Amino acid sequence: MLSAHVERYISLRRTLGYKLREVAGNLRGFAKFAADRSDARVRLSTAVDWATKAPSPHARYVRMRDIARFARFLDLTRFG
Repeated sequence: MLSAHVERYISLRRTLGYKLREVAGNLRGFAKFAADRSDARVRLSTAVDWATKAPSPHARYVRMRDIARFARFLDLTRFG
């Protein structure tokens, strides 16, 4: 379920001209990590656990930033 939302988000952003190479990899990795935990939604605890597996503080920041943007997208599409 989350993977489908990730693909929709990536597709939409790419139609707007964004390349999203690193973002796409991050979000797909997060969706797989969340699916392995049987999470159907973005959960803060899962996001933090996944982000902390990154090799550097900057990479952790980038992962959390990408997930936050994706979560905002999901929230906006839920009401729109």
